[in-house]
Amino acid sequence: MPPPLYLTTSDPLRKTAAERWDRALQRIRQQIPEREYRTWVAPARFLGEDRGIFRIEVPNATFANRIEGEFQNRILEALRSVGFQGNAVRCEVADETESSPGNPSRAFAAYSLPISDAYGFETFVVGAQNRCAHAAALAVSDVQADKRRRDALNPLLIYGAPGLGKTHLLQSIARRLLARTPDLNILFTKGEAFTRQVVQAVRSGSLYDFRDRCATLDVLLVDDLQFIAGLDRFSRSTEEFFHTLNALSERGRQIVLTANSHPQEVENLDDRIKSRLASGLAADIGHPDRETRVAIVTRKAALLDFPLSEGAAEQIADHYRNNVRQLEGALKRLIALSGAESIPVSRELVARAVASPLSGPPRRPSLDKILVTTATMFGVPLLHLRSRRRSHDLSLARHAAMYLCREVTHATLQEIGNEFRRDHSSVSYGVRRIQHQRSRDPGLEEMLQRVLRTFD
Repeated sequence: MPPPLYLTTSDPLRKTAAERWDRALQRIRQQIPEREYRTWVAPARFLGEDRGIFRIEVPNATFANRIEGEFQNRILEALRSVGFQGNAVRCEVADETESSPGNPSRAFAAYSLPISDAYGFETFVVGAQNRCAHAAALAVSDVQADKRRRDALNPLLIYGAPGLGKTHLLQSIARRLLARTPDLNILFTKGEAFTRQVVQAVRSGSLYDFRDRCATLDVLLVDDLQFIAGLDRFSRSTEEFFHTLNALSERGRQIVLTANSHPQEVENLDDRIKSRLASGLAADIGHPDRETRVAIVTRKAALLDFPLSEGAAEQIADHYRNNVRQLEGALKRLIALSGAESIPVSRELVARAVASPLSGPPRRPSLDKILVTTATMFGVPLLHLRSRRRSHDLSLARHAAMYLCREVTHATLQEIGNEFRRDHSSVSYGVRRIQHQRSRDPGLEEMLQRVLRTFD
């Protein structure tokens, strides 16, 4: 069990820390106008002192932003003058600390993705192309690192093609941070999930509560930024994401994002978000070279306790050059073939594995994934694809999404219609329109191909 975040009320150390807070308040009151003191500082309540962090409770996120921004240095100076040896003041919103004492990370339990034990820095194979991204991820997950060094990497954006390990690094950051500081309030989510959360908050009338919770995070980890940026730059999701970045950056909270390309190349990315990201580091994860690919196959085989024959790792690495997931899939098919037929690994068996029918057809994307991707590529709001709006650009994007749903899934016309809140005849018309138009419109054909490539 990790040590408790807050000292017990009977602990003499807590009593000393509480007295220290009272003395610090007296000093602060003498240094700022009485009105500011009563408005912003007086409502703060002492919570605890732990691991070099002085924790206070405030009524809401607005207080937290103001205190940790404008008053942070003044409060720290006052605390240090009365014996505090730490380096940070941390605000926690009252409703969160009361509902979940000592564990603010529960605040986003309903929003965060699960953190898998299968991913960690110890299982990430470092090569020449991903060395910078790996080093940056390690640095931001070191809670003891020098503050100036961490600030230089905040926000951190890791970008590159699918299947190269971006999600692996995000998972590794989350695991390492929580292992060292279990009570961190972390939101680990995907771009499209963040969009859904905003939509749900708007529909339920709880947007301000969602915004306050975002503003009080310790760490924000978002996979696939492009699915937020892809909604047009004036969409609610993009706006809320920008405000979240602003609030966390101003309070010095760590932000780590991934995207499929450099932020300057992410379509429809709000210029304000680009500006915020430019203050940190964008690290290209890169395609692995042959040496790295061989090392990945060898490491994965060792983790699975599966002996490879000489040259087998190189044979798999030479077949798959651009995607780590494909390397892992080929290795698993090799293991399955060897076990099913009770034969040792050979060049012939590896050749069968890399082209094995056991791999089956490519995994089909969900209808929701197709809608999000189409909205991203066409630069229209996701919500409008399901709306009754009928502008030319929106109708084209909607019909393209219907066509893609029909092309790459087994969904029926009725099932697709349900997704768009329309009947099957409307879907049939949209599909026929795109079939007719794509051969006559090179721009539309290129757009459809770009969407389809994201599902490869």
